[in-house]
Amino acid sequence: MKRWFVPGFLAAIALALALRLPQSALRPLHNDEGVNAMKFGALWNEHSYTYDPNEFHGPTLPYFALPAAWLNPSHDFNDFTEATFRLVPAGFGVALIVLLLLLTSDLGRAETLWASVFTALSPAMVFYSRYYI
Repeated sequence: MKRWFVPGFLAAIALALALRLPQSALRPLHNDEGVNAMKFGALWNEHSYTYDPNEFHGPTLPYFALPAAWLNPSHDFNDFTEATFRLVPAGFGVALIVLLLLLTSDLGRAETLWASVFTALSPAMVFYSRYYI
């Protein structure tokens, strides 16, 4: 099992990326995603974020979307696509799998590898890793 752990874990990450990244711009933004994108637009254009504790969830999502926007060839908010915004939850979905490495000593290599594969394939994890909310 020792020699298969790293290739297997990398395969689980590749599987997760293959399920989370393709065609992320085909589906229009859901209403909640659009609201979050507009909150990001205010941060992007005005370089400030005003938190309202009675609405929304705070500045975490817009601030983590900044690197995805910096990677975009156009720096105009109107040119950002759905894929630009959905890179953020996809990245966190893959990071969740990487975090399983911290459990290897407690769970064991085989169990961690299976957990990574099941997390990569989980319909709920794939859905929410493709949803900018």
